[in-house]
Amino acid sequence: MGSARDSFRVEYARTKSLAQAESALLEKIDSRAFDGRYFRIKEDIRRMPDGRIQLKAVALEGKHEVGTIRFELDRGPSEIEWHDRDPDD
Repeated sequence: MGSARDSFRVEYARTKSLAQAESALLEKIDSRAFDGRYFRIKEDIRRMPDGRIQLKAVALEGKHEVGTIRFELDRGPSEIEWHDRDPDD
């Protein structure tokens, strides 16, 4: 999830456009650039009410875990949480 966050931040810093950063990240997700051994990044990019961005990772091997990472667009720490199911469902 950290790689996807970093990619989003770099594209946002380069373009200053949330839409372009989202589009670039979705292209990378579609190409499976962030797929790992156990999880993949989901095509679910959300802007939270507090302005942070949220990305999700889902299990590849039938597990029901979902990871979320929330972060500021330009800098700062990230908040990572793991859930038994999608917290937005």
